[in-house]
Amino acid sequence: MRKKQRQPETLEMTLPCALAGFILPIALMIIMIFSGISLTLSMLSSVIVLLVFGKIRNFKWADLDAAMSDGIRSIASAAVIMILVGALVGVFMSSGTIPAMLYYGFKIIKPAVFLPVAFLLSGFVAICTGTSWGAVGTIGVVLIGMSDGLNIPLWYTAGAIISGAQMGDKMSPLSDTTLLAAASADTSVINHVVSMFYTTVPAALVCVVVYFFLGIHNSGSLVDSEVMLLSNGILSSFHINLLMLIPVIVVLVLSVRQVPAFIAFTAGIIIAGIWAVAFQGVSVADIFGYAMNGYVSSTGVESLDGLLSRGGVNGMLEMISVILMAGMISGLLDKMKILEPIVAAITSRVNSVAGIVTATLACAGILAIPGAQYPPLTIPAFAFKSTYDKMDINRAVLSRSMEDLGTLLCAVLPYGISAAYYSATLGVEPLKYIPFTLLPILSPIIALVNAWLGIGIFRIKDPVVYRPFWRRPKDTVK
Repeated sequence: MRKKQRQPETLEMTLPCALAGFILPIALMIIMIFSGISLTLSMLSSVIVLLVFGKIRNFKWADLDAAMSDGIRSIASAAVIMILVGALVGVFMSSGTIPAMLYYGFKIIKPAVFLPVAFLLSGFVAICTGTSWGAVGTIGVVLIGMSDGLNIPLWYTAGAIISGAQMGDKMSPLSDTTLLAAASADTSVINHVVSMFYTTVPAALVCVVVYFFLGIHNSGSLVDSEVMLLSNGILSSFHINLLMLIPVIVVLVLSVRQVPAFIAFTAGIIIAGIWAVAFQGVSVADIFGYAMNGYVSSTGVESLDGLLSRGGVNGMLEMISVILMAGMISGLLDKMKILEPIVAAITSRVNSVAGIVTATLACAGILAIPGAQYPPLTIPAFAFKSTYDKMDINRAVLSRSMEDLGTLLCAVLPYGISAAYYSATLGVEPLKYIPFTLLPILSPIIALVNAWLGIGIFRIKDPVVYRPFWRRPKDTVK
């Protein structure tokens, strides 16, 4: 009788092997991104490399398959939230909620404080829409045109616009990067946003002061024809009054009260759908269409239509595919225990709370160098989540640290996709505006200072609330 063949045991995961298993798929992903290949396919290639690595290490296919399934299952709720956000934006557009927020935001432009207002207004638009590109491409174009009449150098204004847009993108619960960072660190979006106050608020205050002094010696009259064009474009297509703000207020109130995001977003979609029917004359069938395919604006103002034509579940499919790939990578890294020896080597040298936050920032910064935002918003979470748990650090600190570099660094890389877009849209060379794009430069610095002073470094059971200068008690900081 023939003996049953024995399955070879998996090989021991030494540090050199772990480094190979980590660096090879990540390096491949970076090379493919630099080559212009889509992020989804780049991440899929990394999954394939990890599978090959797993087979070389004698892992069974069934175990690897189960690991990928477990990874996807761990981020399934995040994918559902992204579907809801896509529907929410589409319905919010059709109901007049986001157009009303933009309309009232346009009213605050004043000549005497043009640069700080440019910073705050572009931030406001980005928070409303969840996109820095949309803010730069609409109100940014208006503001850069006004800059000439005020004798303010265009690169000052471009820096203020991009800084504000990055701030709004970073802080908006509708932003894909915000959702991705929170999902990767397995923390709530609200906790993530509140945690970011500790770095974003100080950076924003410095920006306002610096931009005020940069523009205070410039004079001129502000021509508001471009703002009127956008405002009239909104009024021509939407019925605008303060009632239009109720759907977003409901979502914010429910979110602040820690109601699950699924319920808060669903409530917002339902109320906005009712508003669309009652105030904008939209049919029920069209509401479902906007939720699925996004809203298509036809105000006749090209730049405004570009901003308002967005949302929909279909618009989130690429991001959902990225999330699925990230989950598969996470599951494989966990199953093969690739990160354990690497993190152990790091934590053996970096054994303080401040040190591990600094290591997270450094990791996110290195991964952001290719110019893509998503790798630095996912991979550090896979590497450091368990370490944060062991050191009693709230994962909202982890997600914040990833965004402080992962989201922002790409805006000040002169060769990056974002820089190319900003330069082409605003007509200012990257090397001229980058020194005045203050928020992406300040946030990582403030993050490092906070880490070493213990400011905003929550413990796992601490309530994630914003209390300026709140410090983690010294007896919990190693």
